[in-house]
Order: sequence, then C-alpha cells, then structure tokens
Amino acid sequence: MPTLNIDAETITELKQQKAEITRLATAAGKTEAGITALCEKLSHAQEQLHSEHEALSEARHQFNQLLAGASPSLQFLLRQPGSKPSAATTKSKPSGPLGPREKTQWVYSKLRRRARSQAELCEIYSGDFGKSTKSLLAFLVTSKYFRKTGTPGDFSWSISTNRENDLREYLA
Repeated sequence: MPTLNIDAETITELKQQKAEITRLATAAGKTEAGITALCEKLSHAQEQLHSEHEALSEARHQFNQLLAGASPSLQFLLRQPGSKPSAATTKSKPSGPLGPREKTQWVYSKLRRRARSQAELCEIYSGDFGKSTKSLLAFLVTSKYFRKTGTPGDFSWSISTNRENDLREYLA
C-alpha cells in the first residue's frame, strides 16, 4: 500500500478549509432556522389577512342585505349630494380575468374555516368581482382542492380532506 507524504503546510491548509466548511455549515443552519421562523410569521400574517378579508366581505354582504331591505327614502338619504356613495350603492367594477391561482386563493379564503353553501359563495363572488358565477362553479368542479357535498340545488363547498397543506404550498 503506498504511503502519502503530506507536508505540514498542506495539513494546515486542510485544517483551515475544514474549519471554514464547519463555520459555513453552522451559518447555513442558523440561516435556515431564521428563514423557517420568518416563513411561519408570514404564514400567520397571511392567515390573519385572510380572516380580516373574510370578515370585511361578510360585513359588506350584510350591509348590502340591509341596504336592499331599507326604505327608498333611506336609500335616497344615503345618496344625498355632497356625500360619497357607499360601496353598496355603487356597482362594483369588474376586475380583470382571474386565473386559477387567484380563484383558488379567493375560494380558500372563503372556505378556510367552514363549508359554504353554493348560493352564498356565488353571491359573494359576484358581489366581489361583478362577474357571472358560472366561471366560479366551473373552476370549483375541476379543482382538486375543493369538494362538493349535498344534493342538487343545495350544494355545499369545502376544502377537500388532506388537501389544505397542498393548497397552502400552492398559495405560498
């Protein structure tokens, strides 16, 4: 078996390289832990934002229902000159086309905590985007993340079992 003749200078250099690699590995581990903590904070902030958006959407929906049931004179008072029209009295402007990611994100925010009836989900969708609900229903039917339960005319949509984590990764 041949012997290796390594001089002291090479050994010192190898030790320095080993120390540098160890230092870089430790720094990479700390960086990974920091990034993981930041991702968790970001995820928590996103969940809070979705909750607030959902609460705002619910409040808007309730306000629109109350306004629709208000007397014409009260509706007229809400439209007096000098006052800005409320969100309920102005037609929402249709937004640009929603791609699968945007629709998925929107539906996820609506179905995160519970199932919603199809009629309620469609009403909120058309209120938020001013668009036909046919595109939403077509999307829901073909999506792997959401499932439909109930009977025709009384469907309820929810996040599919064991898909919530997949969906979060998709939305990240």
